[in-house]
Amino acid sequence: MRRDTPHSLMRRSELLAIRSSDIDWGRRRLKVSETKNGSSRTVPLTLKAATILSKYSHAVLYFRLAPDSLSQAFRRAVKAEALIDLTFHDLRHEAIIRLFETGLSIPQVAGISGHNDYRMLARYTHLHPVDLD
Repeated sequence: MRRDTPHSLMRRSELLAIRSSDIDWGRRRLKVSETKNGSSRTVPLTLKAATILSKYSHAVLYFRLAPDSLSQAFRRAVKAEALIDLTFHDLRHEAIIRLFETGLSIPQVAGISGHNDYRMLARYTHLHPVDLD
């Protein structure tokens, strides 16, 4: 993943819960407290993501949007761009794949993505026998 690419591997609920107090601006890190599995984690922010969020650093809660509203807006954008079969979760999938492509290990990606079970993360690897040569 290029360092300036603002891919997010966060879940919809995690994105919508971002608060300015969760961000360590000096280290460009975001603490994700409200997770699917109940285990908090810290995720790195790309320079572009940090720049975008810093414009709104005065906000207590970054996104004042209901989860269903975000999904609906995403579906509208997909339709407007004539994209086929693209879901919001596909963004997470793509970001995880790109982390693997940069050479991060399974434990490193799991730490960023919040997967407690490496078997669940394995579905993102897309390893093929030719890749192992």
